[in-house]
Amino acid sequence: MKKAKTLGKIGFYAVLLLCLTAFGLSAYLMKNATQTVQENIIVNDWGEGLPADFVPLQDEQTVLSDVPIEFEDQGGATAGADAPAEIVSGEPEIAVNVFGKALVGEVTCAFSLDELVENKTFGDWRTHAGVDIAAELGDTVSVIADGTVSAVIDDPMMGKTVVVNHINGYASTYSNLENEVLCAVGDKLKLGDPIGTVGSTAVAELLEPTHLHLELTLDQEQIDPLSVLEE
Repeated sequence: MKKAKTLGKIGFYAVLLLCLTAFGLSAYLMKNATQTVQENIIVNDWGEGLPADFVPLQDEQTVLSDVPIEFEDQGGATAGADAPAEIVSGEPEIAVNVFGKALVGEVTCAFSLDELVENKTFGDWRTHAGVDIAAELGDTVSVIADGTVSAVIDDPMMGKTVVVNHINGYASTYSNLENEVLCAVGDKLKLGDPIGTVGSTAVAELLEPTHLHLELTLDQEQIDPLSVLEE
C-alpha cells in the first residue's frame, strides 16, 4: 500500500515535469518566431509596421505627380501639362452696322419731324423726313451700310427710289435718283457699293438745288440719317 502511494507521487511529478518542459519549449519557440518577424518588419513614418522588403513606389514606378496632365481642347485634341485647366470659349460676336456717307456734299435741308420747314416747290411749310445732300447731276450715290436691296420704285412724289434693308432693324432710302439705277431687288450690297446716280426725278423737291434725298428708319420709325452718319 505504501509502495503504491510512492509510485503515485513519482508519476505526478513526472507529468508536472513534462508539462513544464513543454511550456518552456513553447515559450522558446514563440520568442524565436517573434524575433524573426520583427527582424523582417520596418516602421514607416506613421509608426506602422511594413515588410522589410517594401519598396516605395517612386523607386520602381513613376510617381503620379510626374505624369503630365492632359487637357482635351474644344476640337477634341489633347494638350500637354502646360495647357490651362479651364478653356474659356469666347463670347459670340454681336453684328453691328458700319455706316458711311452716301456721297460728299453739303446738307441743304435737314431732317425735321418736330418743326416745319419751307418747301419751295409747293410754297408751303411741312415736315422733312430725310436730309437733302447737295450734289451734281450724275454724281454716284453709294449705299451707307451693308444690306440687301428690298425695293426699286418710281415714287410719284420723290422720284426714282431705292430702299436697302440693313441688320438690326435699319433701312435706308435713296430718292431723286436718275431712272437708270445700278442695282436690283435682292442684290447684296457692301458699304460703299454704288446704287445709282443723282437725278431730278423728285417732283416734290423739283425747285430745290440738285441733291440726293436720303432717309433712314429704325424699326420702321423715321430717324435722322446724320445721327449715324456723323458717328
